[in-house]
Amino acid sequence: MAAQTNNACSGVAVTLAPTNGGANVVPAGTTYTWTVVDNPNVVGETNANTAQNSIVQTLVNAYTSAQQVVYTVTPTAGTCVGTPFTYTVTVSTPVTVAALTGATNVCLGSTTQLASATAGGVWTSSNAAVATVSSTGVVSGLTAGSTTISYTVTNSVGCTGVVTANVNVNALPVATITPSGATTFCQGGSVTLTASAGSSYLWSNGLQTQAITVNTAGNYSVQVFNAAGCVTTSSAVAVVVNALPTATITAGGPTTFCQGGSVTLTASAGSSYLWSNGATTQSITPTTSGCYSVTVTNANGCSTTSACTQVTVNALPVATISSLNGNSFCQGGSVTLVSTPGSIYAWS
Repeated sequence: MAAQTNNACSGVAVTLAPTNGGANVVPAGTTYTWTVVDNPNVVGETNANTAQNSIVQTLVNAYTSAQQVVYTVTPTAGTCVGTPFTYTVTVSTPVTVAALTGATNVCLGSTTQLASATAGGVWTSSNAAVATVSSTGVVSGLTAGSTTISYTVTNSVGCTGVVTANVNVNALPVATITPSGATTFCQGGSVTLTASAGSSYLWSNGLQTQAITVNTAGNYSVQVFNAAGCVTTSSAVAVVVNALPTATITAGGPTTFCQGGSVTLTASAGSSYLWSNGATTQSITPTTSGCYSVTVTNANGCSTTSACTQVTVNALPVATISSLNGNSFCQGGSVTLVSTPGSIYAWS
């Protein structure tokens, strides 16, 4: 048989089997023994002293260029021993691929960029349902789980080198807001907004606690982060703060007067009224002393109580006349009439 050749990739098992050739001169059932000529730059070469159809070798090229391993092969057919021939295996240099770089944790729906300093490779994902990888190494997370991303470089003789990275696709957190009560309230009130559980929080107003208490109107949303650093933004909760009404009292005249008089007190405009004396009209006309206040409620149900207005009702004096020397006298005489005490007197 003529000398034969084969190629092997460094570190990859290869089957060495002599071929019959075009002359078809090798009898059926021919077996072979193999004797290797040692190449110090190759590891894994072995003899095969037991006659067999083929041998399997895993040859590792420890040098920087392709190496040859030469076997002397002796054929045997029945009791006939054929002429030995050479079987030369060219062992390619190892295909060295630079390790992958880039983040290996990605959030669901997001991407991460992997890269190798070795050019010309092909990217694959072991579980495309979890994550896919583009021809440029961009990994897209599809469902929570793990996948192995491989980068394979093939040299000119078909030998390959592979580097891998395990990529974890992390689920997104749930982001909801639960109010402690009504989100529409009157000025001076408040509501506590609590975010769903997470590792950290960022509210639209800049606060970073799980719960916030707000007393100003606005649309409030929160970003919830989980332990993997993934984030979800909640829907906004609208907080409405209604203004308080103005509560003042206008007196229609003097608020100090004599018994039998009155004054009209009028509240500032509102939707409903409740006076300190129980009246529910916008205006009241008190005739008794007291400090009168009013609670004004507007259309939104917000209320303000006014300062009280003091009304003073002075009692009337007692007016009686008495005579110091009787009520009868002769012409030319007189009588002295005396009034009950007072400040000013007007006789008729």
